[in-house]
Amino acid sequence: MDRKAKYDKWISKLKKIQNFYIREGRCRKVNGCFHQKGVDTLITMDLMSVLNSKKVNTIILVSCDTDFVPVLEQAQKEGLNIILFYYNDFVRKSEFSMSNHMLVACPNHVLITKEHLENSKKE
Repeated sequence: MDRKAKYDKWISKLKKIQNFYIREGRCRKVNGCFHQKGVDTLITMDLMSVLNSKKVNTIILVSCDTDFVPVLEQAQKEGLNIILFYYNDFVRKSEFSMSNHMLVACPNHVLITKEHLENSKKE
């Protein structure tokens, strides 16, 4: 199974989980690699909508993008509990490195490990 097929299969499993939302942006090819664009904006809009509705008290965000820090800080000030799941390969300036700024902004955080992903395959 190729990488895209594996991704699609995993995303389809996630979409079956009640109250679990996947935000995918448009794909754009940059330097020969595809990247999703616009996802930050979609997630920020979701967070603002949740804050305005007052119907949700906890959000689980899977990200390591520090662009979310301002909206996460504001959401928490307004009483939203945010649990951050993130990945960090601890290699400076790599694709998966992450600033500690995100961890400070979300003190309730969980590092995603290989075991998390392996266990998700079993379900």
